[in-house]
Amino acid sequence: MIRTVELLIRTPAPISRESLQSYILRLSVANGYESPVHLLRLMGITDHQLCKISFPVGRLAEITGHAVAEFEGILNHKVGVDVSKILDHELKRSASTPQFDLKRAFFCPQCVQDDGYIEAFWSLSYAVGCPKHGCVPITQCDECGEKVSWFVSVKRTHLLQQK
Repeated sequence: MIRTVELLIRTPAPISRESLQSYILRLSVANGYESPVHLLRLMGITDHQLCKISFPVGRLAEITGHAVAEFEGILNHKVGVDVSKILDHELKRSASTPQFDLKRAFFCPQCVQDDGYIEAFWSLSYAVGCPKHGCVPITQCDECGEKVSWFVSVKRTHLLQQK
């Protein structure tokens, strides 16, 4: 059976310093969705694949019309190779500490307000404070107290809207 792929209407380019999760959130917001769940369904992937290092980038390219190469800079792995990376820098494997914590959704809200995206830095497991603003990242919404999640529209949706 041939899979029909629906192209999105708005497909902003990824920003070189942004995380893959941030891009998918920005893409969701740009197309009127409060959560990336609809986009993941369009790609034919499950929610937990958003938080995996080996994200199926080919499917993201299919729904955006962008080439896979345009996304390579924001991936946490080299395409076709079992090598972890961030911002095009290869990371050495560590037996004691995982390099990435992709399930944890947290970030510096001031950086997101300034830049309009979540930096790849926040994907690192040892990211505990903002080097620019000297603050601790948010883990819950200041207004409602809900935990920040990649899948629930809390705080981050309005931060990621176009300025």
